[in-house]
Amino acid sequence: MSISFKDAYLLALSNKHNSSFEGFFTEKPSNHEDIKIGISPDGFPSVLIKAKAGDEKVEDVDQLNGLEAKFEVECYEETNNEKFESVYTVISFIEEEEVLRDFFFSFFEDLFKEEKNKASKKIRTAIVNLSKLFSHRKKAHRKTLMGLWSELVVILLAEDSDLWAHKWHSQNRSTFDFEFDNTGIDVKSFGGHHREHKFQIEQLVNEATNQILILSMCVKESDRGMTVFDVLNKINLEIENYSNKQKIEKLLFSLAGKNITSSTRFDLDIAKKTLLILRGDDIPSLNPKNSPLG
Repeated sequence: MSISFKDAYLLALSNKHNSSFEGFFTEKPSNHEDIKIGISPDGFPSVLIKAKAGDEKVEDVDQLNGLEAKFEVECYEETNNEKFESVYTVISFIEEEEVLRDFFFSFFEDLFKEEKNKASKKIRTAIVNLSKLFSHRKKAHRKTLMGLWSELVVILLAEDSDLWAHKWHSQNRSTFDFEFDNTGIDVKSFGGHHREHKFQIEQLVNEATNQILILSMCVKESDRGMTVFDVLNKINLEIENYSNKQKIEKLLFSLAGKNITSSTRFDLDIAKKTLLILRGDDIPSLNPKNSPLG
């Protein structure tokens, strides 16, 4: 049975129950000989990467968001009732949100699948990048949760999720949500009984594109639906390009802001059943050349 980073953490948590041991409780995930997953003496979920002789020394990172990280730490650990002493790089998640804890583990699991060389310098860079993602939780959202969810669903449902992830806008102020050669694609969502959307003029009349398409879907809240992180996890199963995964994660955190940990769920089946492709030319609009100023 394959043991993921999250699975290893839950095993360690189970073993720690009612124990008086004061070190790290650890378990080994599958396919990573030099990594342990566990719980720190302070009770924080942690990733431990075994230090290598001759590895370049790096400085610890201070003032991280949601994380603590130390290099070359001598750890007293217990695995399967056996106790050890080893030197590790230790990265701990120090917040309470379960959804971010799970993301913390998947972030490093994906990293170490892509990056076999676990040099301290590269690990330090990854720690800083994750801290930057977590820092967006302190900022206002730049896109509604419903709008962000619908754009992620388009990537998930695409025949080539890697390609659509690559074509997703790189900033919130982009005219279109996706841009292909001479084609601008905008994703619109509605939550009521009527398919009503608002447009900027340039989203319907744009000389920079030969074709404009609108992907319209109904997005309804549902207790049995999917959160933005649920959709992200499914997308990551479809995407092979690691840089595309990083791009989606960066955009998700920066656009959602303080709403990133929202537990709001939307119904995927309704979104799929109501998904409609419209041509921009078929939607009545003002001609920007004849529109009054102001």
